Amino acid sequence: MGEEKEASFYTGFNYLFAPLYETAFKYLRDVPFNETIVELGCGCGYLAELIGNRAYIGIDFSRAVLEKARKRAKGSMFIFADLRDSKSFGIYQNFHAFVLLEILEHITADWKIIASIPSGSKVVFSVPDFNSKAHVRWFKNQEEVKERYREWLVFGDMTILTKPENKNLFVFEARRL
Repeated sequence: MGEEKEASFYTGFNYLFAPLYETAFKYLRDVPFNETIVELGCGCGYLAELIGNRAYIGIDFSRAVLEKARKRAKGSMFIFADLRDSKSFGIYQNFHAFVLLEILEHITADWKIIASIPSGSKVVFSVPDFNSKAHVRWFKNQEEVKERYREWLVFGDMTILTKPENKNLFVFEARRL
């Protein structure tokens, strides 16, 4: 098992696993067009690019990665903030559609981020079934995921995506309690 990494660890990342973003987009289709989608841990802006001209805010703690995101999705808003710091939670308290792709497994206090999302909000998130040097946790199955987050989320649909290395990502659609 790995440990939390600083922003500089992710500077060289330019990761794209297209089925992950396509699945998240599918789960967001029922979000009203005029509602802002907030992506916590937005990375290089792939989701922002995919959703096009919808209202979007991406938040990440890597300035270098945000630079890539701004180039990729010019019409989207990106904010530099460290979600490990609870002071950043105020940025998104007026929104109700959230995406967290490949972020929760990297943060020790992941539950604090989930708990900070406003009640009633739609939440789309992914977590892995494999270990990595940057993962502070991973899940053997979907039941482990539900057990970890059941205090804060009501679960809807779930998709298992298999990456080329035969590693899986669980992608959930949920509602914040």
